[in-house]
Amino acid sequence: MIPPDGKTLHLPPLNDGRKLISASLLLGGNEVKFRQSDEALELTLPADMKWDPVDTVIELK
Repeated sequence: MIPPDGKTLHLPPLNDGRKLISASLLLGGNEVKFRQSDEALELTLPADMKWDPVDTVIELK
């Protein structure tokens, strides 16, 4: 996936109806803000972080 231009990644909603309780970067554990709706899932990096061009892994719980 090509990293987005800004801090927020826009994804389709989870197709099984699960609700997220947290999101964090796998490397370092920094919190990732998220907004979940029936239409979309948005993940926003912390202000001092940027997308790694090779791999930014976000753990969703």
